[in-house]
Amino acid sequence: MKEKKERILIILLSVLLVLIVAASSILMVFLSANSNKQTLNWIKKMIERHYYPQLPESFDSFIAKNGAESGDYTRLYQAINNDLLDKYSRFYTKEEYKAQQQVDSGQGVGVGLAFEAGTNKLARIPIGSPLYFANKNPDKIEVGMLLTKIDDTTIRNFQDVQTAMQKYTVNDSMQLTFSTPQDSNISVQERTVQVEAKSYMESYLLYTYDQKAYAYLYPNSFVSNSGWTDVTAYTPKTEFLNKQGVAYFKFSSFMGEANKEFYYAMEQYKKDKATTLLLDLRNNGGGYVDYMADIARYFLKNSTQQNNIVMTAKFKDDKQEHTIAKGNYYNAYLANSTIKVMANKNSASASEALIGVLLSYGAISYKDIFITAINGDARTYGKGIMQSTFVHPIGRYAIKLTTAQIYWPNGTTIHGDGIIAGSGAMEATISGSYLPFSYGDPELKDVVQHI
Repeated sequence: MKEKKERILIILLSVLLVLIVAASSILMVFLSANSNKQTLNWIKKMIERHYYPQLPESFDSFIAKNGAESGDYTRLYQAINNDLLDKYSRFYTKEEYKAQQQVDSGQGVGVGLAFEAGTNKLARIPIGSPLYFANKNPDKIEVGMLLTKIDDTTIRNFQDVQTAMQKYTVNDSMQLTFSTPQDSNISVQERTVQVEAKSYMESYLLYTYDQKAYAYLYPNSFVSNSGWTDVTAYTPKTEFLNKQGVAYFKFSSFMGEANKEFYYAMEQYKKDKATTLLLDLRNNGGGYVDYMADIARYFLKNSTQQNNIVMTAKFKDDKQEHTIAKGNYYNAYLANSTIKVMANKNSASASEALIGVLLSYGAISYKDIFITAINGDARTYGKGIMQSTFVHPIGRYAIKLTTAQIYWPNGTTIHGDGIIAGSGAMEATISGSYLPFSYGDPELKDVVQHI
């Protein structure tokens, strides 16, 4: 009798367990659907409250048209990013936002290959990457070279790069073969480097002066040095200007800890007693506005104030918000200096805002700006709008929205126009056959001849 009761109890418990599992599955589906509906409601609220441009249609009609009832929220979120919002705005899932935060902080994974869009032509070697530290032999890899092999795999274009790199992971070693492109008008040379894929922290500013190069390095497993470091051994000869008194600031982004890096570069500038600062903002797509404000403190020439407006944002509700540079370091670092700026069509957002600060406070005039042409277009990008990121406090998903139009301290907005060569700014003229990111940096060579 006792055994029979135990068997009945076991059967009842098994049935109950099945019911619990089934109910849990139904509950998870319900909660997931409900969670996505709550996410959509939150996205709608953020857009209605903060989004600056006019939507092409109402949020509700867009959602209905794009199949919210089907439950395919992944496709729906993609549609919001691709078809509803402008190209500067996007919704991030929790995982996507976490990955974006890592990128913004300067964290990278791999060997450090950055190419001209859609090609196998090297556009940048991130400072601090494995490729950067492996690039120490006399015949260094340089921007503008073509990646032609990864180990024994032939590379002809960017698709080949993507396919070949899929078989490698962190800690894998590979041999990279580069050659000088035929449009460089020099004999084609092959150069190879052995490099191991790693996680790394990128630096965004290279300083060179009088055959010496410096950068702020972050702790890593490649070299023992960190902090402001002599990196001459890793720097190709094309980064040195060979111009008396001219210090070169090659500044690629306002991300990571770029404001700290700029401080150390200014300290080095002062120590070297240089007389001309060449600020290279080519291909600098911008980044954090707060960093721009920190950097702007060194360029407030015609101000005696310690707190200065360096940017004004005008929101859709007519509210205005000023970005303030706290401190004025111009006289301490640049009082007797000449400042020149390089830019191109890939110089955007915070880069253009910083140029606006230099112009507004008289640190430079338009004739001190050299605009280099990309595909015949000699101007900066023309991004005079600001994005703000809003993070859900519980779900940790986020949405980046265009929230305001921005104005320089002198009241100028360059949105849609950019800074144009010919309207006061100089155009860097490149002799001979020239393509963007050409080997040897002919743009830089040309500008140096004019300063």
